[in-house]
Amino acid sequence: MRKLFITIFLITQFTASALAADKNTTPQLDTFLKLKTFYAEFVQENYYPGMDNFTYKGKVYIIRSEKALWDYENPVEYYLLEPGKITHYSQSLKQLIKIKTDNRSASDPTGILLGIFLDSSKIKEQFSISEKGNTITLVPHSGLGLENIVITMNKNIVEEVFSKDSAGSTITVKFSNVKQNQSINSSLFQKNLPEGTEIFEQ
Repeated sequence: MRKLFITIFLITQFTASALAADKNTTPQLDTFLKLKTFYAEFVQENYYPGMDNFTYKGKVYIIRSEKALWDYENPVEYYLLEPGKITHYSQSLKQLIKIKTDNRSASDPTGILLGIFLDSSKIKEQFSISEKGNTITLVPHSGLGLENIVITMNKNIVEEVFSKDSAGSTITVKFSNVKQNQSINSSLFQKNLPEGTEIFEQ
C-alpha cells in the first residue's frame, strides 16, 4: 500500500503542479495548465532515512481529467488511475488490485491525491503555493504526511519533481523525452494479464 500511495503521490505531484494556480499563474505554468495530454519517460529515486536508495525507470501517460498510467519497467508493475478507481498490477506478486476511491473525501489521503489529479477546483484549499525562478513549491495545509513538493520546470516543460515527507523520506522523479498535446493511443492503457494472475477488489 505504501508504494501505491507513493506512486499516486508522484503522479498527482506532477498534475498538481500543472493545476495549482489560476490568479497567480506564470506564463510557463499557465501554458502547462492548458495541456490535454502528457507523455514522458522517467527515472524515479526513492530515499528512506537509514536505507539505500531505490531507483526505478518507466513511462507515464496522462490524458487530463480522464486517466493516467504509471508504468514501471523493472520490476514490472503499473498503476492505472481513473475517476473513482485505481488499478495496480504487480508481476512479482502475480496480482491485480482494484481500489475504489472517493475523490471528494477529505479524510482519505489517496482520495485527496486522486482528486487533485482529476479536479483542480480544490487545489488552493489544500496547498500553499509559492514560485521562485523555475521552481514551484506546494505545501499541504494539513494531512497526507507530506512536507512539501517542489516542481522544476524549463520552458513550460516539467523536468523534475521532488517531494519530502514528515519522516525525511524523499522521492525524485526526472522526466525525459517529454511529449505534450500529442495523441495517446487508448490501447496503451489496456494491459493484458498473464495467466494465473489473482484479481482483488477493495
